[in-house]
Amino acid sequence: MKHFLLFLSLFVLGSHGGYSLQTILIPNPAEASNLLKLLYISCGDQDNLIQFSQRTHEYCKEHGVPHIYRVISGGHHDFAV
Repeated sequence: MKHFLLFLSLFVLGSHGGYSLQTILIPNPAEASNLLKLLYISCGDQDNLIQFSQRTHEYCKEHGVPHIYRVISGGHHDFAV
């Protein structure tokens, strides 16, 4: 994301995996850590795209990007947070 100052809070709901979301969303983890006030990643455990949210969570964890990761029990691709 090139313009963190415009988006101090990001919500990733049911990440799409047709590309490397992690490096597009957070190309510079150190900058993201300093500028983002909140990064919230959420996905239902029944969503067939959950592996992409998990990868984004792991990427953030590995690179020290503070975030909240929530898996919704019984949730599908319905964005009920």
